[in-house]
Amino acid sequence: MSELRRCIGRQINQARLAAELATHGLHAGDIEALHDIRVGIRTVDSVLTPVWRLPGMKPVRQAFAPLWRWSRKYNALRDVEAQLALLQALLPTPWPLRLQDWFHAETARVAASHRQLVQAADDKRLLARYRSFRKVCRRRLSKTREADLRSALEQQMRSLLAQLYEDCTLGMALFSHSGYWHQTRILAKRLRYLIAGYPGQLGAASALQKRAGSVQSTLGQLRDWLALRPKIQGRLGAQEAANCDLIQARLLAASADALAALGLLIAAEKILHRTTKTAVAACAEAV
Repeated sequence: MSELRRCIGRQINQARLAAELATHGLHAGDIEALHDIRVGIRTVDSVLTPVWRLPGMKPVRQAFAPLWRWSRKYNALRDVEAQLALLQALLPTPWPLRLQDWFHAETARVAASHRQLVQAADDKRLLARYRSFRKVCRRRLSKTREADLRSALEQQMRSLLAQLYEDCTLGMALFSHSGYWHQTRILAKRLRYLIAGYPGQLGAASALQKRAGSVQSTLGQLRDWLALRPKIQGRLGAQEAANCDLIQARLLAASADALAALGLLIAAEKILHRTTKTAVAACAEAV
């Protein structure tokens, strides 16, 4: 088996095992378990995105679709979880009583949603879908040429870097475009997962992976905060409202810094021009 096929197989196995462990966490009331499952599914998607359009891969994408739908079904629940965690981490206590009451009610609602997930046995269906997907993927990849895999990986890397470089150049002007900066966060996440998924081929881009992770994190926190703020605005006292303004300013500044740092790294190391040669050379040495 080629190195690239091993990378893909390893990521699928790791995501499936992580999902199996996380389902035990769901039953035990671990609030991070759902997040762990969703990260695994998204990692597999990022690793396989380069090969979706290759000949013969349509059945693989069709087999993956139920996993993707499972992940997206819990987007809203995970968003609320992230917002509550952010509020708890960033807004100093003590909070006004009306904010405390809202927080406890939302926490209870999230816990109830987790119990419904477990009672519906949705986690068990997820594991069955992973087994089916892995079987189809293994069979189809065995018929895919190594050169095609290398070319697809190279094209995906170049595409992500080109889009991110453009967004980083725009910087905070992104925020004048509704939803545009959220797409930047998704691109950064995809880049981070792609590099992590192919360490033998893209390991030299570890600094880029770190910067992409910073963009993903800061823009993610900013997104969660902007969604949270209207929900709590009427439950804040004067001091809490002032603190919220400071928090939002810090998140905006951190996002701007992260975008600038990633853009400088791409430009300074000329990754846009060197990625092709680096990826192809590394792949050739590995096989």
